[in-house]
Amino acid sequence: MPGFAFDVAVPGKQIDAGSLALSPDGSHLAFRIRATDGTSEIWVRRFGEPAARPVQGTRDGRGSKPFWSPDGRYLGFFVGNDVWRIPVDGSAAQRIATAPNPPRGGTWGADDVVLLGTEGGPIYRIEAGGGTPPRAIMTVDTAAEDMHVWPVFLPDGKQFVFLADASSDEGHRIRLASVEHGDSKILLSGIRSSPTVDPRGALMVVAQRSQLVSYPFDFKRGTLGRESHLVADRVAAVGDRHETPTTIAAHGILAYQTGATGADLVRIALDDGLTAAVATAERFANPAIAPNGRHVGFDAVQPEGGRLVWIHDLQRGVRTLVSERGVNADSPVWSPNADTLYFAASTGGRWQVYRKAVTGTASPESLGAPPESIDVGPLDCSRDGTYLLVTSLFRAGRRDLYLLPLDRPDAQWKQWAGDATPDGARFSPDSRWIAYTSTSSGRSEVYVSAVGDPSHRVQISSSGGTAPVWSPNADRLFYRSLSDQLMAVSVDRSGGALQTGAPQTRFDLHSASGASQRNVFDVTPDGKSILVVRRMSSEDVTIHVRTGVPRAR
Repeated sequence: MPGFAFDVAVPGKQIDAGSLALSPDGSHLAFRIRATDGTSEIWVRRFGEPAARPVQGTRDGRGSKPFWSPDGRYLGFFVGNDVWRIPVDGSAAQRIATAPNPPRGGTWGADDVVLLGTEGGPIYRIEAGGGTPPRAIMTVDTAAEDMHVWPVFLPDGKQFVFLADASSDEGHRIRLASVEHGDSKILLSGIRSSPTVDPRGALMVVAQRSQLVSYPFDFKRGTLGRESHLVADRVAAVGDRHETPTTIAAHGILAYQTGATGADLVRIALDDGLTAAVATAERFANPAIAPNGRHVGFDAVQPEGGRLVWIHDLQRGVRTLVSERGVNADSPVWSPNADTLYFAASTGGRWQVYRKAVTGTASPESLGAPPESIDVGPLDCSRDGTYLLVTSLFRAGRRDLYLLPLDRPDAQWKQWAGDATPDGARFSPDSRWIAYTSTSSGRSEVYVSAVGDPSHRVQISSSGGTAPVWSPNADRLFYRSLSDQLMAVSVDRSGGALQTGAPQTRFDLHSASGASQRNVFDVTPDGKSILVVRRMSSEDVTIHVRTGVPRAR
């Protein structure tokens, strides 16, 4: 096929990063559109037609990447943990199974076998026609891996590849397996990218420096060539589980997304919405303003790969490295007196919490992690210095909030609340309350509970919300709506009870998404502005389609 290139866009709509899938014959492209209320819907563009159209019956809260049947007649998709299929001719959708853990990718092979990757778990097998419960087809190597995600069938519909996600660099592996037996083999190690299978005989992954590369892949022997070939630049894996925004079909038809590789750290005034750049054009995450207002801590993905924690002097513009090079680290949190930074780092194959004095040359000190957790991230430190609040991920995809007492050296981790999301949680300035998010209602909402009684909670958001942050004097609670707007709720704590007003919309955040983005914004100590990780205006996610892509040889 002669090579040509074009872009896919839907005017006035936001395309989700990572959520695209070409039909096996390359005639259709499916992708997700993010609605203004935070829900998403699958749209399909048939090549040869001028515009994409929505697939009725696919609207949901927060879906994962769609996938096609081998004959291109059906689409598989997720609503929460439920797995659905829908004919592309417009017939009704059918729920075929419920995954035991949150799904992370699906693939449809021969004999109507569907495989599911899962958060905190293994690959599960279900039947496309429904009627059978999910069955794990292999076990996770827990000595080195945390979960198996993003399965993709090879052309024979029996063999498949997937990403083994892990805490350590080496534990991130692309594995090859078969539905006919439970064995698997490692194809690549140290790769933070979901696999994309070129049916002509190649494997694509995102390598360092946001480069999409392709390896020759002998499907029969199950071996990769040693040399990779560059396919495209500025292609970055999306989210905590490294979903690669690429898809390829027969005849070398490739679709991929760029534009998710950079962000700006921006100050926005709360009274008039005026903005000023603090730092630009990097993959920032988790801004945390020091209590004295002089510095901001954040983590950033490095050009060579991996995340590091930094401190940025807001007056002088000087940046200082806090975490250690060669060790992934994220989620900085300040102590009340601004002399210590807490953060998460992966050493020895396990994520743990560390603390480090911001001056001097002392090495970071490990505080450990909640027992049996596979991921951990600090969220806040109470103003009285009593507790550190962290989010922890466990196998089977469960996330809980934990408290670590900081006033005694032999303190043990204390579970504070289950069923919480990792999208930020904060102590009130008087250290009596915690604002956090939970999906127990079926969507992410913001709640507040007393530190000593998490069983009783007050709902703050009314139409979904994430990332709550208190104002310095606790008279307001800010959060991000599901449509990415800054919301504000008045808070009255007089009389001991918590009284809240109706949520008010302030302005659009244009916040950037990314791996381990737990805290999207922070409020300055004077209460006059926020710092937010904002996607670059020129970096809006775009789908590029190319034909005639050469096969790796």
